[in-house]
Amino acid sequence: MNHGPIEDSARSNPSASRADPHFLHSDCSYCVSPQSGQASILCFAMIYHRILATCVFVITPLLHLGCANNEAQPPISSPKTHIQQPSPIVAIVGGKTLRREDLWPSLIESSGKEILQDIALGIAVDKALSKAGFPKVTEVEIKNEQSLIEQTFNNPRKEVFNEILAKKGLGEKRLNDLCRRSAGLRKLVQKNISVSDESIERMFAVIYGPKYPTKIIVTSTRTEASKAIDRINNGESFSEIAATMSIDQSAIRGGLVEAISLADPAWPSAIRELLPTLQVGDCSPPTLVGDRWVVVTMTAPPTTVDTKFKEVESEMRKLSRRAKERLAMEQLAIQLVRKNPSTVLDYDLKKISQD
Repeated sequence: MNHGPIEDSARSNPSASRADPHFLHSDCSYCVSPQSGQASILCFAMIYHRILATCVFVITPLLHLGCANNEAQPPISSPKTHIQQPSPIVAIVGGKTLRREDLWPSLIESSGKEILQDIALGIAVDKALSKAGFPKVTEVEIKNEQSLIEQTFNNPRKEVFNEILAKKGLGEKRLNDLCRRSAGLRKLVQKNISVSDESIERMFAVIYGPKYPTKIIVTSTRTEASKAIDRINNGESFSEIAATMSIDQSAIRGGLVEAISLADPAWPSAIRELLPTLQVGDCSPPTLVGDRWVVVTMTAPPTTVDTKFKEVESEMRKLSRRAKERLAMEQLAIQLVRKNPSTVLDYDLKKISQD
């Protein structure tokens, strides 16, 4: 994920996204977190951090397993030669005319698979809305979805926002289509969303509760994790060891991850339970998380914020609901695309779809 304007802290911007995800973060699309074993009703807390900045933009990647027809695809055959009218001229380069058909294979190879998935989901959402008796998505609802995205990035200037979208491959049309799909999905799930006092309190704990400044080293084997600890105990820097030995995305930052809340189920329970037992600068023993081994150190005392629950209860209720909506929307999106498989006929698109 790209950084820059989106890296405001949660305390200064309650809609800001978290740092790069890594394997320890359980995907918010899972019904049960594979690392922590937390039921999905708890996952709303982690979605707070990336409620829009990541989840809004990753609905399409989550659908890879559902967009294609599950039946065996026929082998790709070369396109048949047949007489057809030439496609429109789209450019002239060095006196040579370029037609749309000249660009098609490269455009498909570049992003055709993703675009097909976008369209497939849009069609599936429209069908579901019609079947459920909902009216079509309105322009007001589309604007509301775009506003949510802008809030995620702390309402940046227009040129900054457009730059963020460009890095995501979103222009005016794709942004509009994205917001239309999100608005439709939100309509479909809203009636099933309820927010409990427990979920609001957990959201408060994640955002305003103590957070542990942390660095991690992730290895494939216990032996490698033990070697890392030995080197640190012999005087080498944790950051240097993380940069050279860790297989986690945080290695590029010397193992630094966003400060961890003990209430955040985005982190495996083994890590959250370990942190309070450490002194600043201590290394944890190798800890098994999934099929990998993790070494943790606390770099500073836990940080706290002097905010009273009653002062932000309304905001926490809103964020809790939005987070639970997002989780339900992602799960529904996968279900809808699976129910509406795509059959690809075009040679170039079929080739890239089966890669």
